[in-house]
Amino acid sequence: MPTDLSSLSLYPATDDQKIESRRRSYVEWNRGLSLEHYLRRDELMYDDEHAREYITTWVLAPRDDPKTLDFMCSCETFRRPAIVAKATEKGPQVQDVIGYGIASVFTPETRRGKGYAKHMMRLLHWIISPPSTVQFPSSWGAPPTSPIGNASFSVLYSDVGPTFYSHCGPDNTPGTGWTVRGNRQTRWDLHAELPVPLSSVHGEILSEEQVNELWEDDAKIIKVEAR
Repeated sequence: MPTDLSSLSLYPATDDQKIESRRRSYVEWNRGLSLEHYLRRDELMYDDEHAREYITTWVLAPRDDPKTLDFMCSCETFRRPAIVAKATEKGPQVQDVIGYGIASVFTPETRRGKGYAKHMMRLLHWIISPPSTVQFPSSWGAPPTSPIGNASFSVLYSDVGPTFYSHCGPDNTPGTGWTVRGNRQTRWDLHAELPVPLSSVHGEILSEEQVNELWEDDAKIIKVEAR
């Protein structure tokens, strides 16, 4: 008998649920690693400075048992500082904002075809977006209890085709989810750009201070190019 979607909601994963979500995805994303190495790799990666305070795992779970390991599906959000360039009469105005990368959307094979992943991604809008003027659908039950509400935009990459995520909007209106965009590529011809032959260029290990300085300079250039 299909589960009533209103009996489910989206919750930040417990430590045990994080491990379970990785065990599930191992089946399709292990790339030849053993389960032990796969779990250890993620444990180390998610504890790195770039991820520790910024990546959150979410699970779609029953409202009456949100910490269960028998949750329906899971995903991750990756919070990052970002910029947007908004058109004004004086030209583009660059603003510092918060953006999210959406990753690791996974439903175990035995739970597919029941609408769980689509419902999870619909609820995710209510987790990361600022308080919306759109009324939360009563058919979904109560809104999620752990909203963040600071995203100006989010980005994800799809392996399931161009339409699935476009149907995962913040309400029951078709096509109000993520907007499909084409990809872009930028290439630099180093042989043409460098003042010396590429064969004579040698690498240099930078200190943490030098890396931070390079990051700051690069961030300034990105803002200038966005105008």
